[in-house]
Amino acid sequence: MNNWKKYTIVAVLLMVALFAYSRNPRNSVPSDFRDAVGFGSGGEGSGARNTVLPGIKENEPNLPVPAAPKPESAPVFKKGDKVLSGNNVRIIESVDDTGRIVLRSDRDGHSQDFVRAAEISLIVDSFGAFKKGDKVLSGNNVRIIESVDNTGRIVLRSDRDGHSQDFVRATEISLIVDSFGAFKKGDKVLSGNNVRTIESVDNTGRIVLRSDRDGHSQDFVRATEISLMAQ
Repeated sequence: MNNWKKYTIVAVLLMVALFAYSRNPRNSVPSDFRDAVGFGSGGEGSGARNTVLPGIKENEPNLPVPAAPKPESAPVFKKGDKVLSGNNVRIIESVDDTGRIVLRSDRDGHSQDFVRAAEISLIVDSFGAFKKGDKVLSGNNVRIIESVDNTGRIVLRSDRDGHSQDFVRATEISLIVDSFGAFKKGDKVLSGNNVRTIESVDNTGRIVLRSDRDGHSQDFVRATEISLMAQ
């Protein structure tokens, strides 16, 4: 009888222990995750949520954002400026505060025209490698620059009569230079089966030849198409 009581007491104690164990929520988590870092609201030891990415400090000040490039400002026109208006070089007579401009003719100085600032461009000293007075090759013609504007538009006058004008872009012409490689003005060269004299060379290797006989006819070749005569 005593053994039966002992067994009963042991069984009751075991049942109480099992009941208490099953009521503990910690024991319902698998052992693999029981000690993992959680997302609770406690401190570091209780698995607090950490939303800061590796390599980035919390509360670090924002890096400065590069400023956008400023657009080029439009030229400021004033009385007396030379400008290109269409295919004419004109002089500004007056400017009002709305951008309306009065032009007088660059020739007789009396005729007037009324334009907006956006319709004209400013004559400047130089554009890239080009400036007033430079000799250039335009197509198959040697021309002289009369003026250049701030947009790369160039006014050419004829190299012969000095009066006719033409309007080109800076990308459409090349600059006459003293020499290109071994070639310079006055050199005698072989071009095909003809002995010719170099009239001029440009900065791209294009060469103007005149006839070695009459001295008037011209031809346009590349530096790679001719050879230098021995002096």
